[in-house]
Amino acid sequence: YTSNGHNDWNTQKGFFNLDYQAPGGLLAEINNIYTKTADPYSSDNEYKLGVPQTRRWSNNLVSKLGYEFHYRLRIIGYLNYFEKDYSNIEDYTQDYKSEEFGVGIESRFLPRTWGFVRYYQGERDYFSFPDDGTVTESNDSDFSWRKLNVGLSWDPKAKMQGEFNVGYMWKDYENFSDINGDPYDDKQTWVAASRVSLSVTSATVLALSLTRALRESGSNTNEYFSDTGVGISLDQRLYTKVMLRISGIYNLNDYNTSRTDEVYRANIGIAYRIQDWLTFSMGYGYKSKVSNEKVYDYTDNQFMVMIKIGY
Repeated sequence: YTSNGHNDWNTQKGFFNLDYQAPGGLLAEINNIYTKTADPYSSDNEYKLGVPQTRRWSNNLVSKLGYEFHYRLRIIGYLNYFEKDYSNIEDYTQDYKSEEFGVGIESRFLPRTWGFVRYYQGERDYFSFPDDGTVTESNDSDFSWRKLNVGLSWDPKAKMQGEFNVGYMWKDYENFSDINGDPYDDKQTWVAASRVSLSVTSATVLALSLTRALRESGSNTNEYFSDTGVGISLDQRLYTKVMLRISGIYNLNDYNTSRTDEVYRANIGIAYRIQDWLTFSMGYGYKSKVSNEKVYDYTDNQFMVMIKIGY
């Protein structure tokens, strides 16, 4: 970047997190992340990947409110809101607002293990349009969805932690076709958002992940892809103050066109806790995409040095 100043970029993030559980059974959780960036690492649909100075902001709010009955049964309501807005009108296809509502029932059937069933309903609205009138409310890719999830979760102090979460999703479009006359096809598929970690020993933690989602390319096209991923990570305490982390992830992006991408990620890092409030860490990250359309191939290498101060 020192020799190519037009590639410089910066990112700012703001966080608000609240996790509350009253002795009487009331529970509430709010997690909000606001991001303002111009980085080249794109969004989950990899729009303009590798292009710096793509200025945008996003806000992700995930919240729930519920009640726990006698430490055996929980009833929870969910409210989630996601918004993304790009600075330049040329990026209008990525500007959207999404709202999601849900309700869930959780039951404890082992001392630290819960089973759950959750139902969600939501919609996405693309709100920016070009001046030439080619994309309008009558042909953009606005859609709604219904989703049913089942799975297991564990208490924070359990030997096994995290959540095993799989489900089924129904997706319905508001319009019949895009600007080229290509039809929007309602679809349904299985989905997942699972990450489970196991404390093998007091010094070793092994984690496995399974993810699957449907991702839209933009508001002006009927193109989408299924994103399926599996991952594994290992946290190993080497000494009292030294922690090693190794991870690997594989994703398959299968488009409704002839395009197929395979994404490989690997990370290794080591952290040294100098004091209870001060940690120094360094690491290396590798990411590579292999596509049957070679124009989308890329490799990214990152070297990181971090200092964390906490009180």
